[in-house]
Amino acid sequence: MLYRIKQILKTGIVNYSNVLVVKKNNFQERILVSPNPLKNQLNVSISSNEICIANIDIYNSLGQLLFERKVDLQKGVITTIVDDVGILPKGIYVLQVKTTNGCYIQKIIKD
Repeated sequence: MLYRIKQILKTGIVNYSNVLVVKKNNFQERILVSPNPLKNQLNVSISSNEICIANIDIYNSLGQLLFERKVDLQKGVITTIVDDVGILPKGIYVLQVKTTNGCYIQKIIKD
C-alpha cells in the first residue's frame, strides 16, 4: 500500500508529501499510541520479539519531518514518552514507527 498526503492551499496550489510504502501485517497490533487526541505528550508502546532499533517520526500535513527519535528495543514491551509534541500547533499529524519488521503509520491529532 502506498501512502501520501495531499494539501490544497486557499490559493488553489496543490502540494503532496513524499510517498511512503506501507506493508500490511501484524505490526499494527504490537504498537499502542495514546492519548489521541494529545495535548502535551504522546506515549508510544512497542512490543518487540527481538532486539532492534525503532525510529519514531512525526510529520506534518506537507510530509515535513517535525520530530524524530531512535529507541533501542529489547524483547517485550517498551514505552517511550514523546513530550516534545507540546510545542506543536493544533492540527493533524502522521506518526510513523519503523523497525526491521516493518512500518506503522497512524494519524494523530494535537488539541
